[in-house]
Amino acid sequence: MAEGHIVVLGAPAPAGFCAALWAAAGHLVTWIAPPDWQAAYLRDGVHLTDHSGLDARVGADTLACTTSPEILSQAAMIVVLSATPEACALLRAAETEPATAPASRGAAAPVLLFHAGPAVSMADGPYDPRPSCVPSAEGVLPWQVEVRQQAGPLRLHRCGSGPLLVSEAAGAMARELDVPCLETTTHRDIPGLLWGLRLAELLRINAGEAEAPDLPEHPQALLQEALGTLAQAGIRPCLPGGVPFALRVGLWRSRLLPASWRDGLARPHWPGPLGDQRAAAIETMLAQLLRMGRRHGVEMPETSAWIDRRRQRAPLGAER
Repeated sequence: MAEGHIVVLGAPAPAGFCAALWAAAGHLVTWIAPPDWQAAYLRDGVHLTDHSGLDARVGADTLACTTSPEILSQAAMIVVLSATPEACALLRAAETEPATAPASRGAAAPVLLFHAGPAVSMADGPYDPRPSCVPSAEGVLPWQVEVRQQAGPLRLHRCGSGPLLVSEAAGAMARELDVPCLETTTHRDIPGLLWGLRLAELLRINAGEAEAPDLPEHPQALLQEALGTLAQAGIRPCLPGGVPFALRVGLWRSRLLPASWRDGLARPHWPGPLGDQRAAAIETMLAQLLRMGRRHGVEMPETSAWIDRRRQRAPLGAER
């Protein structure tokens, strides 16, 4: 179908899932996978499923799989499904090694980075994999992919639904990646959407839906500080459908709405981490906001105090 070679890497489960569907639709695709994933895939292939009835098997005759970054030199497009440290290291190494530098018809291959969860670092984090000289675009993966145990092929199960969302500037890339069972479309404000989905974690705590140790006791104060910092940075958080996040918070706080409607406003649009992972994800998000606030001269005393208290009780091993 497509003329160019698509190289896919990142978190193994979503990368393998999407790479397999793109390859099954006729694209020339290579998946860069960890050694254990590559061995399992080359032996048995992958089995793709979801709640809507997807049931597809893809093998090495359809989708190429390697562990080597050298394939990046043949890429017309590079797609990163979640900015894992390993994916970032591969791309940054490729930028400095002429033998593996990605190129498309003599020009640098664009890198499309899909954020795949509420704790994924934003572009100011240490795991932004985009080489400085490469034209890039961002997107949102609005669901998760689970590995389910079974004999034979790796079973990759999609949890959730909805299209892949790509920034409007990458409309041509979105059209190329739009295939059966993996709809891809554009969104006018990816940064706003990313922050809206992240802040939804705090709204869930407000609604009493998130129960885990070390969660903020007063998330409303953290929400207000976050919205103030983002406003100063020129970012307007929103949620799928374009609803501004501040409006959603206002509606949730309104006592004029029935309780069932208010609870519905707090339900997440993006599957989040559970248990202690949720507290760590919120800490990572708030730490990013704190850095943003310092750059823009915005004080965030409640946010800073909660991060300090949490780190004194259970220090985060590595900042994302």
